[in-house]
Amino acid sequence: MLNMGACGTGGCVYAVFLNQYYNKYKLVFEDYLKSPELIEEENGYLSIKSYEEVEAYNPSKLHVSKFKFDTKRDYFILDTSYIFIDE
Repeated sequence: MLNMGACGTGGCVYAVFLNQYYNKYKLVFEDYLKSPELIEEENGYLSIKSYEEVEAYNPSKLHVSKFKFDTKRDYFILDTSYIFIDE
């Protein structure tokens, strides 16, 4: 996962490249993420989670997005999106 250097209040642009063969890479993910996390799933693939504050300066209410790798498209797609509230 690479931080592409374009950052703002919505996070930073991150990209993931898949090594197809010797010095040949394919872009499989590119999106704005805030506090990204890579998670290894049971099937061996990686998923990407991003956490963003719903309200400014309120870390107890987060918008969580999870992207999973779609093997048919060779690309990460949005899997789940929800609001987490820590009461």
